[in-house]
Amino acid sequence: MTKCWICNAQANSGEHRIKKSDLKLSMSGKPSQTSPIYHRSNGENKRPIGSLKAEALKFNKSICANCNGSLSQPYDYSWDILSTYLSTASFNTGEELELNKVFGNDSDANLINVHLFFAKIFGCAVSESGFSLDLEILAECIKTNMYCPHLYLKIRNSENGKTDSYCALSDIQVSRDESGKLQYAHIYYTVGKYTVDIVYSDNIVDLDLVEFFQPNNTSQKIIIGGAEYTQGYQPEYTS
Repeated sequence: MTKCWICNAQANSGEHRIKKSDLKLSMSGKPSQTSPIYHRSNGENKRPIGSLKAEALKFNKSICANCNGSLSQPYDYSWDILSTYLSTASFNTGEELELNKVFGNDSDANLINVHLFFAKIFGCAVSESGFSLDLEILAECIKTNMYCPHLYLKIRNSENGKTDSYCALSDIQVSRDESGKLQYAHIYYTVGKYTVDIVYSDNIVDLDLVEFFQPNNTSQKIIIGGAEYTQGYQPEYTS
């Protein structure tokens, strides 16, 4: 029996790789068998998808219904607010996103929730890939509504040459030092014109995280980062 990586109960739920509300934001109309969206995974050819409920759009079942529902629902909701705002706004690299314009007077709590939404996405991606990484700290943070000290986010313009209807969750990019120790694991989450970079590292000494943020060190503004991601290590990839 596969166990939920967050609470260790039976894993009977699959989180969407790209949140269903984000998919709706990026498209016009509703997908159907005659007007499908197209999905590609793990290097496979694109295939038509006629429903946003399709299992192909979800991770393998690695969490339980409670953790994917009532526990993390506030995290999903906070990301919905920010994602909707980003979909209607335009920022240049280096511009400031004022959080009180997005969340009102409750920006601190909502930013932690956004952080934990991507903690859930990252954990599900790791669990599905088979990449060896201890998710215990990440799980504890999700359960206790505390930010994860090893997780960093950057919001940036996608700059991928795709249309605003393009959505993507990348494979996991992994870099190690000369001794083989993990330096970072990185994935990105793209919804149309905006992308969120997610970096996990417990050793940030040599990492360039100037444009990244955590809820503990962010004021009332987030700087929109650039698309470049050069940390100086030879990466390996895992799907």
